Amino acid sequence: MNYMSRSQKIILITVVVVIILAILIILFWPRLKDQFVGASQTGPIYSSSDASVTAPSGVAGGGAVTVAPTVSAATTVEAMARSFAERFGSYSNQGNFENLTDLYPFMTDKMRSWADDFIVKNKTQAVTGTEYLGVTTKALSTKIVEQEKNKIIITVSSSRRESTATKINNKIYMQDLQLVFVRDNDLWKVNEAQWQ
Repeated sequence: MNYMSRSQKIILITVVVVIILAILIILFWPRLKDQFVGASQTGPIYSSSDASVTAPSGVAGGGAVTVAPTVSAATTVEAMARSFAERFGSYSNQGNFENLTDLYPFMTDKMRSWADDFIVKNKTQAVTGTEYLGVTTKALSTKIVEQEKNKIIITVSSSRRESTATKINNKIYMQDLQLVFVRDNDLWKVNEAQWQ
């Protein structure tokens, strides 16, 4: 019998894996491209007004678009809003507030100031060694509430899932996040975020 050498097997396996990856990239590239672009242009937001936002229990812890709010700009901002809401609303008590700090580039100074204050006020609740608690947020739909030259308000409807170390699906619930985008040095950024 004619057997392949070990090096031939490795080469064959490598070629097969590369072909499979190439096919997957070709099939899913439009979707992956949208996700990467959305992730780089969005950020999470709670309202920058302390009175309008409450800290999620158990927490340990804008997108930039250089176009005027035309139909295409609004569409781009909506995509940013979806990505921002998912990142902003997904956190864990072991995440050291990365859901907020990762979004700093997509926030106005006002929103970033709110996020800094939120982190300082809630840092004491982020006790290490406590049972894991996390929330995963998935954006389902968006709706433009108001559109002006330098301001777009969007409501993102989302599904949120709480998980702990002992139960994978503690609670699943629907919640809306209202995001206020403003033009900041010709870039669209989140100025306020409010869970409703």
